[in-house]
Amino acid sequence: MVGHPGGHEDLPIGGSSYACERSDSTLFMDVAVVHRHGIALAGPSVEESFGIVDPRLVLNACAENVRVWARRDVFHDPASGLLTACRAWMYLDEGILVSKPEAGTWASSKLEDSSLVDAALARRSGDNSRCLADADVNEFCNRVLRLLENHVADS
Repeated sequence: MVGHPGGHEDLPIGGSSYACERSDSTLFMDVAVVHRHGIALAGPSVEESFGIVDPRLVLNACAENVRVWARRDVFHDPASGLLTACRAWMYLDEGILVSKPEAGTWASSKLEDSSLVDAALARRSGDNSRCLADADVNEFCNRVLRLLENHVADS
């Protein structure tokens, strides 16, 4: 393996290299999704290959995922950032990880005023006529983060 500045390494995969970060704080989310929705194409079953992930680890990963979006991507792709927060909130309430659009639909049904989430869902579907104010997206993401952090602190 060859080290790279910035915490990346080349990992040999199928004769090519794949750059990845040494620490993937959202890996627990990925493993939880694979455990629930994965299909083994060959070899052992998904259940044999990927164990159940401790929900506290998944919640921490969800919180970190929302933090990453808030720091880096919310202004680049506010709809995706907001739907990431919806997915984290749904995991907190329901204990399952779903797609961003599915989480947005769930969140929309939970909110008195779902216009922000509805706009994010519309933009995700290609309708860019709906405006998402950066401040509103940040406020929503921060509300979800507080819910996650309070739950983790109480656990």
